[in-house]
Amino acid sequence: MSAKSSLYSAIQRTTIDRMLKLATSDSKKSILLAAQLAEKLTPSYRKREVNWVIDQIREEKPVLQIARHVARDLNPTVRKAVIQSLVLNGLLQASSTRAAFTERTGAHTPLVLLISPTMRCNLSCEGCYAAEYSPDADMSHEFLQGIITQANEIGIFIFTILGGEPFVRPDIVELAAENPDSFF
Repeated sequence: MSAKSSLYSAIQRTTIDRMLKLATSDSKKSILLAAQLAEKLTPSYRKREVNWVIDQIREEKPVLQIARHVARDLNPTVRKAVIQSLVLNGLLQASSTRAAFTERTGAHTPLVLLISPTMRCNLSCEGCYAAEYSPDADMSHEFLQGIITQANEIGIFIFTILGGEPFVRPDIVELAAENPDSFF
């Protein structure tokens, strides 16, 4: 790693630490300041998305309630991982990778990837289809890992796991643990 790259990483880390302190406040003013710091670090082609979040906070829309929930209710380790995944991995380090993929393929590269590893469910709610699926329809652990690896290669590090009920799979927590740079 070059001296310039090391300095840039140190500046990013210091800024992220400052953002963490601000974002974990219950104060609208502090949360707004954290979002504004994120906007300054965000590449120009992603600023529209961050500015939308800033506007939502200013107008006291649900984004502010979500930020307060993250600040107030999440375990500090989880809270730090959420913010680092969104800001450090999602917006900063991986943005140039996503931009290069978009330029090369013409396909927009999302910040978050949704995955349904199973459609099964341990409940049988009236009107729901999920309880009728077979374990044979599940994605294999290797296939899921392949999706995560390929997504990371194009700059996607944030995943929403859908279902059925993902926790009917005993390996779903292991999958997350095997991918510490990603956030699930």
